[in-house]
Amino acid sequence: MPADWKELGAAARERYADGERRLPDDGDERQRQLTRMGNAAGAVGLCELMAGGDGREWLARAAERY
Repeated sequence: MPADWKELGAAARERYADGERRLPDDGDERQRQLTRMGNAAGAVGLCELMAGGDGREWLARAAERY
């Protein structure tokens, strides 16, 4: 069964937004959360590309979070 890239992208966007809401101030915990957000942003970018769109904005956001 082919992947539903739009659905997967929407789930990744929600993971990213959840990460933003829970971003702590503590250095180590903050860095771990930023890495999770980077992973989610990268997933959104990939999903947009696979769906035929332009994932550059989300891929750049992923790089910023790492």
